[in-house]
Amino acid sequence: MRKNRFCTFTLIASLVIAALPATLAAAGTGGGTSSLPVQQDMTLTITPSGSEDYNPKGSSFTAYRVMSFTQNAESGNWVWAVTNGFTYPGTGTFDADALGAYPASKLQDLAQKLSLQVTDSMQDKLAETQITDGSVSWTTDKAGIYLVCETKTAAGNFPSKPFLVALPYTDDTNDSSWQYSLTARPKGSKVELQKVIQDAKGSYLNTAGYDGSKDTVASGDEVSYRISTRIPNYTEVYFENGKNPTFRLTDTMAKGLTLMPASIRLVSGEKTLTKDTDYTQTIDTDQNGITTLVIALKSSYLSVEDNQNKEIVLYCNATVNDHVSLADDGNDNVVKLDYSYDPTDPMKTEEIEKKATVYSFGIEVEKFDGDSDSAQKVKLSGAQFELYKETTKGCSAAQALSQEPYRTVQETGANGIADFKGLDAGTYYLKEVKAPHGYSLLMNPIKVEIIPSSISAANEEAEVIDSGAFTVKVNGTLVPAEGADGITRILDAANREGTVVVAAANHKGFSLPMTGGAGIAVILLISLSGLAVITCVYLRGGRGKDTGANGHLA
Repeated sequence: MRKNRFCTFTLIASLVIAALPATLAAAGTGGGTSSLPVQQDMTLTITPSGSEDYNPKGSSFTAYRVMSFTQNAESGNWVWAVTNGFTYPGTGTFDADALGAYPASKLQDLAQKLSLQVTDSMQDKLAETQITDGSVSWTTDKAGIYLVCETKTAAGNFPSKPFLVALPYTDDTNDSSWQYSLTARPKGSKVELQKVIQDAKGSYLNTAGYDGSKDTVASGDEVSYRISTRIPNYTEVYFENGKNPTFRLTDTMAKGLTLMPASIRLVSGEKTLTKDTDYTQTIDTDQNGITTLVIALKSSYLSVEDNQNKEIVLYCNATVNDHVSLADDGNDNVVKLDYSYDPTDPMKTEEIEKKATVYSFGIEVEKFDGDSDSAQKVKLSGAQFELYKETTKGCSAAQALSQEPYRTVQETGANGIADFKGLDAGTYYLKEVKAPHGYSLLMNPIKVEIIPSSISAANEEAEVIDSGAFTVKVNGTLVPAEGADGITRILDAANREGTVVVAAANHKGFSLPMTGGAGIAVILLISLSGLAVITCVYLRGGRGKDTGANGHLA
């Protein structure tokens, strides 16, 4: 009697060790002997393996029987038969003797091609089961060769490749007995997608420990984005019969961000990809000013094995425009990745997204009559202010004011407001350069500190932005979150939550120049000089009048 043999093989992608039969039928009737399998229950367990950040929870697996292995009731012999209507792909037929001698790469290719034949009508299978605790398991008395497929993939994952297993099986460590419990470890992986702001400043402090997902900006700033992902291993079955898998990045910028088309680059390793050859690119701006950039890799690029399982990086820049939002939720730049994950239907895609957010702020000067006793403050128009920024942290007011103004002159209107919007976090100085007619200038500049909410960066002393929340200090005093006219406060108007209202009073009367001005000194000098002349003349005149010819007083 010839011994029925199951040859051991290893699946490269799935890290499975299983065994396939070397003969279609075993001679003899010794179903209970050590050389032939015994009719009994078998267990198949699927435990996906992967990286630390890969979580298979939510994914589902189904095992379809490709060939049955049954024992003839009369003769006791074990016989192979093809099930579920599977046909051997390409030329030839299923041959168990040949199948048992297949190398791992050929078995993997066979599994991929057989997965294309799977239909919902197939009945001879182990029912679809979802992973809830890291693995799925079935118990069955139906021996045979099974095609295991990941039929549902948890969002954010690339699916494991289909693979073949045999129940029961023998292995290299004990080929004289049958094994009825098999654990397969297909390799799943996390979809990698990251979006960061290059050279992000964090809380207006440079820090190497900042991940770049949030930053503060001013209108006119240029923001550089880096989007990275990884192309999966798309096997040839994804491209059979003219099919084209999807691998598409869609980057959407807020109204306050203007895309710079010339900055767009797609890079893999040291190679810069070519538009219209390796990928397609479209840019669209809708009526609301929202700009969308779409980058789709072509099948001709995805199908090249050397391009797969490699990081691909999209670089693009944007300028902060005058529509920048001062709202707490900031200005988002959202990227979405749509990718094919099912070889049976490459048009079926999953989607994941990441975003990077920039926040901007504003300062409003509210000019009013400081001599008014009424609850309703009298607003003053015609006051002019310049805004200066502290470029070196901790520099003095004199140093900041010695530079060119950070923002040009703004004049208060009928509502008493001069508006400086689209500001980065930092320390500013408001300098009144012209007072309303009949009112005195402010003697000193007003110091305004915009301090965004932040946390300590890992292994860094610096702070990094963690949200759009912020606090403000005016002349060293913390500003309350609410208040009436004439009180410095945080503005709560829609889309202007990032604005501080600095209440500044002017008074009527003698107009004193600002600190450092020379006007009053000149006036005093002239006055004193005149007094000296008058005194001198008076004294001289007195002597001439009261002294006689003999030198005596009259």
